[in-house]
Amino acid sequence: MAGPTREFWQQRFVANEMPWDRGAASPQLATWLASGALAPCRILVPGCGGGYEVVALARAGFDVTALDYAPAAITSTRERLAQANVRATLVQADALEWQSVAPFDAVYEQTCLCALHPDHWRGYAERLDAMGDVETGSRTSTTHITAADRQGGIAALTTTLLSSFGSRYVLPGTGILMNNGVMWFDPRPGRPNSIRPGKRALTNMCP
Repeated sequence: MAGPTREFWQQRFVANEMPWDRGAASPQLATWLASGALAPCRILVPGCGGGYEVVALARAGFDVTALDYAPAAITSTRERLAQANVRATLVQADALEWQSVAPFDAVYEQTCLCALHPDHWRGYAERLDAMGDVETGSRTSTTHITAADRQGGIAALTTTLLSSFGSRYVLPGTGILMNNGVMWFDPRPGRPNSIRPGKRALTNMCP
């Protein structure tokens, strides 16, 4: 499976070989913001590149998270945010692997999809779809319970579906939704966390 690597994009940004860079935010984004079609919310910008859209959204009052796996792109975005005196959360990570700790209200997708190999498009679209929150007032698919007794004993329990309605499968006879553990796997073959028969996903645990 071929496709541009992190090093490929890093080299382009470092060498300033970016013929796609218009030097400003997308005119269509400006139209949406001016018309109110896109209102302030918690929004993700995957493949943020030079950061022009990140700055425009931050100026308009959005809670922006900018994602890119090229260090030079994140540096460029950070510099533009500083120049505009606005803030955003910057994440240097692979869009196919990164997991958000909370769902987003919207995703501004402009160039990240076309930067991926076509074999990754479906996995990328499913990953973005799972980052959204479709229930009003529901901000997470994770439930945590902590209980303490008078003697100081403490018990903690955390359970998560990972995405909205988990795997959308109810265990027969129980009413229990099964979680979407497949989200933890890398959709690309030949990687440490690639999905395969009998494979357990890499996870982080915290007591």
